[in-house]
Amino acid sequence: MPELRQNPATKEWVIIATERAKRPEELGTGVIAPPANEKDHCPFCQGNEKKTPNELFSYRTYGTAPNTPGWWIRVIPNMFPALMPQGNPDRVHTENLFLSMNGIGQHEVLIETPEHTHSIATMPQQQVEEICLAYRERYIALSQDPRYEMITIFKNHGLNAGTSLRHPHSQIIATPITPMHIRHRIEEAMRYFDDHGSCVYCDIIEKEKKIGERVVADIRKAVFAQVLKLEPAFFEVTRTGEVISRLTTDTSLLQVVVGSTLAIAVRNALLISGGLVMLTITSGKLALLVLLGVPLAVIPLWLLGHRVRRLSRTSQDRIADIGAFVDEVLYGIRTVQAFCHERIDHQRYGEQVEADRARVLVGLLGGVVAPDLAARAHAVHRARALA
Repeated sequence: MPELRQNPATKEWVIIATERAKRPEELGTGVIAPPANEKDHCPFCQGNEKKTPNELFSYRTYGTAPNTPGWWIRVIPNMFPALMPQGNPDRVHTENLFLSMNGIGQHEVLIETPEHTHSIATMPQQQVEEICLAYRERYIALSQDPRYEMITIFKNHGLNAGTSLRHPHSQIIATPITPMHIRHRIEEAMRYFDDHGSCVYCDIIEKEKKIGERVVADIRKAVFAQVLKLEPAFFEVTRTGEVISRLTTDTSLLQVVVGSTLAIAVRNALLISGGLVMLTITSGKLALLVLLGVPLAVIPLWLLGHRVRRLSRTSQDRIADIGAFVDEVLYGIRTVQAFCHERIDHQRYGEQVEADRARVLVGLLGGVVAPDLAARAHAVHRARALA
């Protein structure tokens, strides 16, 4: 029976699991290459369901029985568990002053795919999503047991990490205690709430979101200060509504870039760099082949991005024109109403909006689909504008 024992000096709990000594590979044997017939003897491969304990949960083909082929995700009890579900969580003092308790808990293995040599990095997106859904299902199921205080989901990858089977799998452990480093985070969050009356993690998210707002506010103030210094001749050829649109709409786009797009770009750059490093370590030839194929993918995207950026600038110019038109109409609203010009101005506004939308759409279609289709789209929008 496993045992949980607390170190009186650090208050950390340690699992003493005798069952883990029965694992096929033991520490100290060194890293060895997998045998050629490893897949034939792997208990996690499809067709070897009888070599594992009865499954607790699975995603499988409709009509197939548990513990038979037909699954694509499967959860089973660990054959060499660190904790056992039998027992009670009572804590007792041993003769040597250690606080101990029965090693109760749940130790499960989630088999991520029937394919022996796959990895989560090469699986289809739907398979990865369903792995996460399986985590959630088991998390909810284990959390129903009042004896368990914390549920941990983790994954060891490769022999160097200590895994004894190469088949893709994760592990789920439910324990009756909460480690000190987790308790510290909870206690600090509670202390923050006592001091500020709010959630520390929610406040962190809000602060990060406001970084973009702060940058945009500074840009707006700097642009407005520059506008005030311009010569009067500038305002003779530039409408007031256009200037207002530049100060509001254009700078709002910067908030999106700073607040989210920039973070996504940095994350993607790190993912690509890390992927190339891992690919180079795994196979230099494969990494070289991937790098040779990069220009074939980047050049079309760069050309399309260049066109989209140009169209985006054109769209912003059209929005500025619309803003200027609205400003002129509203500034002279008394005159407009006095001469019963509301219907005419409404029609002009609608025509300008439709014309700008058609211009941007035709430009985008012209760069992506056949020119005759773009011409047809332009003709349709012209006909609607004239109707």
